[in-house]
Amino acid sequence: MNMSDDPDKMEFNQFLEDLVEADYLEDPARGITKLVIDKGRGVLSKKQEFIFQREVIEEYVHERCDACHQKIPWCEMFHAIDTGLCAAHVNQGRKD
Repeated sequence: MNMSDDPDKMEFNQFLEDLVEADYLEDPARGITKLVIDKGRGVLSKKQEFIFQREVIEEYVHERCDACHQKIPWCEMFHAIDTGLCAAHVNQGRKD
């Protein structure tokens, strides 16, 4: 299966690309993230994996919506950085 066959991986990579393009990351996390986008997480050394986990995943990934506790999909993750909310609850807040 190549990356184009895996929508979840494509959405994860898009999330990472959004982080890089929006200048959320500084080196070395920025360079490591570009490597993950290009080659996948499996190529990282233990030190690189530690940095990626600490400075990217733990810092910017919100697994569950703060309001409904549902899993936030990768395609909504970038927008959840500031709100901690899934798209449904972000949109609900705009209507209130």
